[in-house]
Amino acid sequence: NRLWLCLGDSITQGMDSHSPSCSYPALVGMQLDYDVLNMGVGGGMFDENNLDYIGREPELITVALGCNDWGKVADADELRKNVAAYLKKLTTLYDCRNIYGILPTWRSDEAMLRSGLTFAQARSIIQEEYSRYSYIKVIDGMKLVPKLARFFADPGDIKVHPNEEGFLFYSINLARVLKQ
Repeated sequence: NRLWLCLGDSITQGMDSHSPSCSYPALVGMQLDYDVLNMGVGGGMFDENNLDYIGREPELITVALGCNDWGKVADADELRKNVAAYLKKLTTLYDCRNIYGILPTWRSDEAMLRSGLTFAQARSIIQEEYSRYSYIKVIDGMKLVPKLARFFADPGDIKVHPNEEGFLFYSINLARVLKQ
């Protein structure tokens, strides 16, 4: 069977979905007939120490990180260094040339300044680092889930984690890109 390695944070993990089967990796895996190894972890960041060989070469790898990095790094230089080190280790561990870098999805607090960066600037740095690898295809996470609070489950004003309807949008739109 084809194996898809999903690397990411709480969004990849499926936080706030009622069941693991409602996470975007599970939904896309069913649509595209992949065995899914979901390595999404709440609070996940671009940290090369969190990467290890899984004992098998995946046919597909997605990296969906960046939401937590924004605001938890000291500045743009640290973000760039962390992303570069993560991607270098990932591409050393695996020969897979079917890698997609998913840029962070919409957040309701994206206009704020954190770590001296806007959310757009953080996304741009991540995109630049992905683009250093000719075989890493970049997916604009802003196009996966509609930018409406009703598609996110977080209580309060700050919306980050899709709800089940948001995960449905995420999975349909991601599957469409991965099929191309």
